[in-house]
Amino acid sequence: SQSAVNDLRTFQQEIEVNGAMYTIKDWKKAAKSYARINKRIYKHYSEYTPQQLQEVGKLNGQCAASFAKATTQSVTSKAQGAIGIIKGIVEGVRESFGLPQERK
Repeated sequence: SQSAVNDLRTFQQEIEVNGAMYTIKDWKKAAKSYARINKRIYKHYSEYTPQQLQEVGKLNGQCAASFAKATTQSVTSKAQGAIGIIKGIVEGVRESFGLPQERK
């Protein structure tokens, strides 16, 4: 639904503007929110126009860049937490799109 796309847009703006001030706990919460939003988008995937899908792709790319930036900035002082965030993001995206979990 369009509301899920709007939520993704709002989420992307939030992490872009305020992400530099986030703690690891904030980023973990953000990763869960991101997964929930994308799950809603995936649920209605066939209803979106090509333009909406392009916007979803762009927003997801911007979110991924924000997550990556946050993890690289925190790697030196909080490597374990950053690794956990990365794993959580990957897991959340996989779940959102119904992809199988990575084998361990």
